[in-house]
Amino acid sequence: MLRGYGPATTDPEEPAAHSQAVSSAPLAGIVAEAPSAYIEHFELTQNRQRTLTDADAIRADPPAPPPQIDQRPIFTVGEGLFRQKGVLGELMERAEQLVRLNRIFRAYLPPHLHDHAILIRLDAEEWVVHTDASSWATRLRYALHNIRETLAQQLGIPLPKPRICVVPAAGLSHKPRPR
Repeated sequence: MLRGYGPATTDPEEPAAHSQAVSSAPLAGIVAEAPSAYIEHFELTQNRQRTLTDADAIRADPPAPPPQIDQRPIFTVGEGLFRQKGVLGELMERAEQLVRLNRIFRAYLPPHLHDHAILIRLDAEEWVVHTDASSWATRLRYALHNIRETLAQQLGIPLPKPRICVVPAAGLSHKPRPR
């Protein structure tokens, strides 16, 4: 008799009749029932494996918790620099303050001077503006005199007399004239 070959039965009373039919039938293509000793051995080993795995799970350490995900927001480089403490933080704060003052300064400055005036310092102690040519310095001197009082009210600080420095543009170089 070959193990694992023969017709499958679902009725519990049929195996006895089926075993008689199988024994008289030729073995080719017929599935025979496995002996009860094999079934008992299989069930016993399955139960042992289940109990071993259950016992191993109880004896084993509890599973490690999932790794903690950092919930802090991710900042850009600029935001990270602005959040620094110490000297770098103070420098970044001062740069941001200068950018804000420059926007306010340009809002009051006449449009034809925007490309020729750069605010360097603006506080209660000193007011420094750079320009690229002496002709623009003269025009700037008159314009700054006119906006000085209004700008002081906007900023809430008294402004001293502006100091205008002529700093030539770095890109322009004066070529010597031919003889």
